[in-house]
Amino acid sequence: METQNAGKTKAIQAVAARRETHSSRALTAVVLAVIGIILSLYLVAETIASISGAGNLLAPAADIWHAVLHAPRVLPNWALLVGGVASIVLALILIWKALAPGTLNRHSIADDRAAVVVDDGVIAAGVSRAVRDRFALQQAQVSTSVSRRHVRVTITPMSGVDLDYAAIEKFVAETVANYRLIPRVSISLKRSDGGVIAA
Repeated sequence: METQNAGKTKAIQAVAARRETHSSRALTAVVLAVIGIILSLYLVAETIASISGAGNLLAPAADIWHAVLHAPRVLPNWALLVGGVASIVLALILIWKALAPGTLNRHSIADDRAAVVVDDGVIAAGVSRAVRDRFALQQAQVSTSVSRRHVRVTITPMSGVDLDYAAIEKFVAETVANYRLIPRVSISLKRSDGGVIAA
């Protein structure tokens, strides 16, 4: 029984973490639904007005359908080309929105008790500070960038001070591993071409 409860808890935590690390498609769906509803209501209102003889809002429904169906014969080729390209671009955007992972700049942290989500900027700041404290570096000497699958630390050397880059890279790998990030990230260390003048 306890094993089943633990499994359900982990599943709930995984769902909660995913919701916080991935962007929602709700806005796109709502916008498309509103556009569809407005167009449908307009066509229904136009049809009802035409049938009842109350006049038309913009044009008779029959004329609208006729214009849509016979547009290829009436419109010039360049207008059809522009409309076709625009339709393809819109379709590709909607397909991309539907299939792309839609990840946000966040990572979840493996934890048995709760769903923990951390902004990538916070992770980067934590890594930079840990490196500065461990190797007695200045703030301007360490910068960190965090992407979905990668953590990159850039070290700017100080004039007259030798650094053990292998030790720094090992320390960064251990520090990031202790964060238990999901998904896991790879580590890279870069030495900046510039330098910092010793105070």
